[in-house]
Amino acid sequence: MKKILPVLLCAALLLGACTGGGTDTSSESDDAPSQPQQVLEVDEPEEEPEPEPQMTVEEAMALLVPEEDGAVPIAGQEQLRALAALVNSGDESHHGVTYVMQSDLTLTDAPFWPIGGGEDAVSMPLFQGSFDGGNHVLYGLNITQATGNRNGTGLFGAVGEQGSVQGLHIVRGEVHGYNAVAGVAGYCAGSLYNCSFNGSVEAGGEGVGAIAGILEKNGSADSCFANAQVSGNSKVGGFAGHAKPGCTIQNCYALGQITAIDSPHTDQPVQIGGFIGSQDQALVQNCYASNSVLTAVASKVVGAFIGYNDGSPSGCYYNQTATENWQAVDANADTEEHQITGCTVEQLVEQATYVAWDFEKVWGIDDERNRGLPYLRAAWEDTEPSGEPESPPALEQPDTEAEAAVEEAQTE
Repeated sequence: MKKILPVLLCAALLLGACTGGGTDTSSESDDAPSQPQQVLEVDEPEEEPEPEPQMTVEEAMALLVPEEDGAVPIAGQEQLRALAALVNSGDESHHGVTYVMQSDLTLTDAPFWPIGGGEDAVSMPLFQGSFDGGNHVLYGLNITQATGNRNGTGLFGAVGEQGSVQGLHIVRGEVHGYNAVAGVAGYCAGSLYNCSFNGSVEAGGEGVGAIAGILEKNGSADSCFANAQVSGNSKVGGFAGHAKPGCTIQNCYALGQITAIDSPHTDQPVQIGGFIGSQDQALVQNCYASNSVLTAVASKVVGAFIGYNDGSPSGCYYNQTATENWQAVDANADTEEHQITGCTVEQLVEQATYVAWDFEKVWGIDDERNRGLPYLRAAWEDTEPSGEPESPPALEQPDTEAEAAVEEAQTE
């Protein structure tokens, strides 16, 4: 059966011409203030209870039993929590081990401890294994690391250079953190492939995104997508917060809403983008964003696709109607040309818009899927139905003002 049906809502359906690729008129300094697009009232988050104490290494190992081929099955939430406990203990026995999700899973009871990450960004535990989600869905991720100075919060708080996560789709997730916060991987120096996140992410520190908070050197995200509400203060993006030199983001997209919020730790929000908040000499290619970018308080360096850009993204597109008050990039480190094109929704659903994209193996486009927007073929692979519930719901966009505008336009 088709396991993942990413129904992604665009922000508006008004006509407008594409803006050409190349260099946008952008601020020369990343300290240049941007004019707020819209002011929202955002309530201060309530302090959340910390998760229950984790199990011991011995208890975790008893639940993580390898099969004959050496792979460890993840058959229930107990095994997933055991993996978190093992990695967070600093035990290195998980290095190089493959963990395979057997079916759709629902997390219940206590909030979830991130797999990796910690207070010390230098010595924090890293996931150095391989996690294969099998194109299954994880429901109800609830991470409430809302206090302290934690670095790395997400299902995977921190993925090391030898770590990888693939075929994993998180639905109805809610993640709160501080630095390097995301739905899939808060900090990632490894690889993410065919992963998605649906839900909300909020953080008061630096590096906030739906898929990756901070994508480190040599880290990569390929064929991943997000449909989320992302709220943050510094280096905040609908897909990734901060893409560092040497990392790669390709064949990915982001939907939903990005909101810049205030924090007691900084003067004002900075480096906010519809797709990436800040990118420093990363390889970014063949990606799109159709989401709204809002500011709850006066902010600076805010872009429809990237807030602060140091590099040359190519083959990228965004919904210019939903972000009409922002230019594609707000601040450039230099005068290098970038290929980021603003389009209307009508143009975003036309295959001809996406120059040199691979619509044979990587992307697909169909009026009856994804509201006509390009979808990633990897997430639509046939798999046998399993887990509970048997038929997973579509990846519906969280309620937003943009969603209401789309629904209204479609009924007219």
